[in-house]
Amino acid sequence: PTDLALLADLALGASVRAALGLDRRLATVSMTVQLDDVLPEASQLRVRAPRTSSTGEELALAGGSVLSALRQVGGCSAAFVPQARGLAPMPWERHEDEDWAPVPVSDLTADERRAVDNVRGVAAPDRSLVEAALVAAVTARAGTDAPAQLAPTALLANRAGVVQGGVLLGFSIHAAQLADTGPTELRTAHVEFVAPAGLGEVVTARCTVVRPGRRTRLLRVDLHQAGRLVATSTVLLRSAG
Repeated sequence: PTDLALLADLALGASVRAALGLDRRLATVSMTVQLDDVLPEASQLRVRAPRTSSTGEELALAGGSVLSALRQVGGCSAAFVPQARGLAPMPWERHEDEDWAPVPVSDLTADERRAVDNVRGVAAPDRSLVEAALVAAVTARAGTDAPAQLAPTALLANRAGVVQGGVLLGFSIHAAQLADTGPTELRTAHVEFVAPAGLGEVVTARCTVVRPGRRTRLLRVDLHQAGRLVATSTVLLRSAG
């Protein structure tokens, strides 16, 4: 789920910058991801976002498709508030048709090497490096009333120095699945970002079951940091199998 949320945020933001200018800063206001079916094991997710977006100086909207191999398996959409210019474009935003070789470890800074080592240390065969970084930062007890907590580090930050929006949505989905009973699969998740979540302070997820059901359940997840609401999400889960 974190991979999906992160990819959606990056791809949809790139779509908006392609229309407004690649150096434009964007603040993510809301985001939705939905899956039509269960993702196959070891799937390589892609998010295809068209360049044509509804853009304006006050609000910019973008939508896209979630692909596994060549098959569409879901969709995503987001709303952004355009901000000042001056942000360096991502490599894939500057060179759309250029293939990029893997970066050798020798080219990384000491902090970057330390980050890679930390993520590799918590990686597991059943999860990606992104998911591993999130899980390593979460303290939670499945099936209990204790709220899940996220201790955000620089590994989970965006270029503005706050927790990346896709990570917060991924944490919301993770917390909802922990609060639910039994194995579940994600169907839809929607988040409204209220305030930026900084680094160094714990983010707490409080889950409420809005609509219980035998096969599907709707949960609300509120994320708080230092006593203030930073994001609120609704997560629709389906019983696995």
